[in-house]
Amino acid sequence: MEAHLGDFKFIPEKEDGTPTRLVTSNDIEAILNNEEEISGYTRDYGFALAERKANVIRDLLAETGAYFDIRVVSFGLERPLHPYPEGNLSNIDEWNRVALLNNRVEMKIILDDE
Repeated sequence: MEAHLGDFKFIPEKEDGTPTRLVTSNDIEAILNNEEEISGYTRDYGFALAERKANVIRDLLAETGAYFDIRVVSFGLERPLHPYPEGNLSNIDEWNRVALLNNRVEMKIILDDE
């Protein structure tokens, strides 16, 4: 199972930096005037978050009683399936739409020949 995290851009909470909502094109003027801050996940946080997401799915599958080994590999923000748009903040809505597409868990079935 491979876990991938979309590189979302969000408005962080002022106190602890946790994401509160995605940045939209309506926020651009406030960001450019330094009234709002824009953030993304750090690389390490991205790996940890993607792994936690995959582990939830792994645990749900295990609860079904299915007998198979599940190995989780976290790629975090690495290896996006869809390319992010080029340019500046004017395309932030498109950026977060692509991040949603890249936010995924992939499962591969590998048959054991033994």
